[in-house]
Amino acid sequence: AIWAHEALSSLWELGVPRLSLSSGMVATCDLWEVTGGAEKGGIIVRSDKDISSQEASSRLATGALVRAVEQDNGAGRLKYQLLSGDGPETGWVSTQVRGKELLAKLSSQLHQGLGLHVESEAVRAKRDEIKALR
Repeated sequence: AIWAHEALSSLWELGVPRLSLSSGMVATCDLWEVTGGAEKGGIIVRSDKDISSQEASSRLATGALVRAVEQDNGAGRLKYQLLSGDGPETGWVSTQVRGKELLAKLSSQLHQGLGLHVESEAVRAKRDEIKALR
């Protein structure tokens, strides 16, 4: 899990908050690691969910860490935001091709073990509003 700690350290440097999580608490975002495409310099990124949409000029590098923005499980497609690693900042990727996994979802246990918790903007705004009233 050293690679994961290094990747998440990069997230913390970008301002993603760290909180202590109580037992049973689940992180509020899905994080994925790019596991496929090593032999080709990463996986193909497209501008839209449709696999015939425009291909990005660069690939999402193997080992990159991304946050799921939108997911279409039926189509096996994921819209992501790049958190660490190389590749386009955002785009659509396939989660698997011909039965081969291209991205692996990081477990909530890993999120908890590393102390990662990402709040939605709405939750953060409400928390700040409550603090201001005190």
